[in-house]
Amino acid sequence: MPHSNQPNYLRGWIVAYFGGFQQLASALNLSTSTVSDWTTQNPRNMLKYSPEIRELSSTTYDEIVEAVKRTETELEKATA
Repeated sequence: MPHSNQPNYLRGWIVAYFGGFQQLASALNLSTSTVSDWTTQNPRNMLKYSPEIRELSSTTYDEIVEAVKRTETELEKATA
């Protein structure tokens, strides 16, 4: 999938729960680039960190999966 700077569901979700990419990346000991890639190329990679994300926020596993699915759909539509 091509890289996009357009807003999408996962971008907003990360901002809502963590304040931004840098905050989530720091909390997970990842690079900001990795977190950004979840929103532009590979949302499913975020699922590897779902236990940690749930511990760091008030979100549920189902909400994480929904954010990933919605973003995948948005990215697929953008490339169609």
